[in-house]
Amino acid sequence: MPTEDLLEVCGPDEILVHGTRVPIECLIYAYQRGFSAEEIVAEYPSVGLARTHAVIAHYLDHRAEVEDYLTRVETAQTDRARDRALERSPLRERLRQLKGERTHRSGGP
Repeated sequence: MPTEDLLEVCGPDEILVHGTRVPIECLIYAYQRGFSAEEIVAEYPSVGLARTHAVIAHYLDHRAEVEDYLTRVETAQTDRARDRALERSPLRERLRQLKGERTHRSGGP
């Protein structure tokens, strides 16, 4: 199966199995954890058995490139989680302010 029929590159940190919304890292991580292609298809039926085997074969044939991609994805996910944790919405800030005022008035936590 040609790569262009197998993978859909949506961005530097997003590669999907062509024709699905399944990121290739889902299949690869399952494979790395020892799941068989049939078990992976049970979890991601939209991919199908042939494409699951093809993704695994692509991973094995291009391991260094795919591992680099996986590292980028993990870093991007960590960065996004950190950014979300640092973001403070106006509502969240107002709730913190009200809680602080209530705590201050009551003299305790």
